Amino acid sequence: MNALTFQNTQFDIVDLNGQKWLRAPQIEGALGYAKADAIAQLYSRNADEFTDSMTALVKLDSAGGKQETRIFSLRGAHLLGMLANTEPAKDFRRWILDVLDNQNVDNPNTLRHDYLLVANPQWGNIICFTQKGYTAERIAMLLGVTLKKVQQHISRMEKCGIIEASTDSQLSLI
Repeated sequence: MNALTFQNTQFDIVDLNGQKWLRAPQIEGALGYAKADAIAQLYSRNADEFTDSMTALVKLDSAGGKQETRIFSLRGAHLLGMLANTEPAKDFRRWILDVLDNQNVDNPNTLRHDYLLVANPQWGNIICFTQKGYTAERIAMLLGVTLKKVQQHISRMEKCGIIEASTDSQLSLI
């Protein structure tokens, strides 16, 4: 697996000694930090809680050539999520634990769907209502959101290959 996705953040996996590691700038985006060095500051304040198996500085290719980049193992990324005080941190913590739980499973498509559903809790509700045969209009009413919002979720789920929408507004799982 070369990439993982949490909400709108796609992680480029760094393979280090057979383990998956994530880049600090991508974790920063996933946790909702706007400041470019927020993860570096968070790490610096709590460096004593990280082990060598949780973080490393490596040289990685970038647009400007090779640059030294801090990377975090999945356990290290989870610790960052625990330390972060941002809106997406709670969902990120659950998502990264699911990634850790499923890292040995063979079917990456199933895993990707699981990650997407954990990262987007409304999608699980939409799928549940879909299985009951509800229309998008009915789902919007039950979720207390606009039809447009449900349609946006449905469109994203279609693009991710989780559901198919037919012309009569009925949804079906793939």
